[in-house]
Amino acid sequence: MRRLCVVLLMMVSSLVLSQSPASAATCSVAWADKDSLATTTNQETSAYKGPYTSCAQVFLPGIGANVNLDCYTVNSNGVSWTHVHAGGKVGWIPGSRLSDGGSIHPCL
Repeated sequence: MRRLCVVLLMMVSSLVLSQSPASAATCSVAWADKDSLATTTNQETSAYKGPYTSCAQVFLPGIGANVNLDCYTVNSNGVSWTHVHAGGKVGWIPGSRLSDGGSIHPCL
């Protein structure tokens, strides 16, 4: 019985670890600086390495921070994310957290 429990625990653990919402591939999305506009953040937010909150945070612009828009993508959850740059840093922010809703230029 103990052996069966150990085997089941190992199987469940491997399933949980393999089901990450944002893999390295989804955190590496192609982008280009297609937008000449800037905007501000409308709430406390982070900028992420990719268009998912499970991707690594790359910087914290804070409320009311000025960011330059590059382009946008829509992730697999149907959420629009804008790639931004500010102060030599780049990252992805959900359009809902930008005062104008984000870029209107698709990244691809």
